[in-house]
This record gives sequence, C-alpha cells and structure tokens, in this order.
Amino acid sequence: QTFNLTAGGAWGTARAWWVGIEAKSTAAWKRFQSALEAYVHEYKTARVTRDYINATGYLLGENVASVRCGGMIKGKPDEVARRAFLDALPGWTWNCLDFAWDAFKVAMQMYVDEFKTARVHAHYKNKDQYALGEALSQVRTRGAYLSGKLDEKERRAWLEALPDWSWNLYDDAWEEFKVVICNHVRKTGSAYAPQSYVD
Repeated sequence: QTFNLTAGGAWGTARAWWVGIEAKSTAAWKRFQSALEAYVHEYKTARVTRDYINATGYLLGENVASVRCGGMIKGKPDEVARRAFLDALPGWTWNCLDFAWDAFKVAMQMYVDEFKTARVHAHYKNKDQYALGEALSQVRTRGAYLSGKLDEKERRAWLEALPDWSWNLYDDAWEEFKVVICNHVRKTGSAYAPQSYVD
C-alpha cells in the first residue's frame, strides 16, 4: 500500500501530530529555561535543590534533575545550544552526585562560619531547610559523596581541616558532654546535676 500524501491524508495527519509534539517540547524547554534563569537571577547559582518548586508551582528541581539525565536535551536539533546555555550558568553541573557534594560543602561551610565548629546536631536544618545534620551523618557512616571519587582524598582533607571535625559521632557526643560538664563544675563547684538539668 502507499501513503495518502495529500494534505488531508494520513501523512498530513501524522506530520501535524509530530509538529504539535515538537511545539510542546520547545515550549517545555523555554519554560524550563525561563524558570532556571529566574532562579539564577535570585540565588546567583544554578544549583537547584531536588525539591525546589518556584512561586508558580513549577517543579524546577525535578526538571533540573531530568535535564542532567538528558531530558529536553538529547536528540534535539539545538542540543549543542541548549548544553552551552546550561554550561554558562554559574554553579551548573551535569553530575548530580558532584552537585550533592557541592550542596553539602556549601551548607557545611556556612554552618562553620556561623557557629565556629563542625559539630552539627543530627536534626539540624539550615534556613533553606537543607538537612545538614542528616547529610553529615551519611558522610560519616556511609562515605556519602566520598567513596570512589577521584578527589576523595581532597574531600576528606577538606572535612578534616574543619574546626572540631570528627569521623566518629560518639566521639563528638563525648567531647560535647565533656565541655558542658566542665562548665557546670566551674559554675557550681560540683559535677552533680539533677536529671532534668539543661545547660
């Protein structure tokens, strides 16, 4: 059989359908591009957290993760231009694991700058609701963002240079207790404290 190549035939219908799909794809990219540019304008970085949703309800974080895996990029006629646009953004990375390390490192440095210590409470979240305490626990217990990385030694060295850094959570708890009990002895002259005492 041969296709009906007239404007109203099967070929015309298929072509119209394909043009519609491509138009939707282009519109989706432009919306993503606009949302990402707005984020960069506000936060000065393209490091978008996975759960970030902008004021219009657009799931920018999820779409950034999709684009890193090739969504809205691979096979597109302007793939090179799209990749160049992203590469030019401050803080952009194609590797989500490196992105996770960068996000952790920034949050950790901000915490150290503010509190002068790398001892982070297990449930601590910063003002951006980044769960730094949980992330730090994953770094210590599972080697998250570290194991198998080409720059693992550099990452470990960076952590170990932080004030009060420890790879052992229990050592941290002991050091914290020791400081508190010593302060209590200095103030009261005794190591006794009622069970309900909070410093």
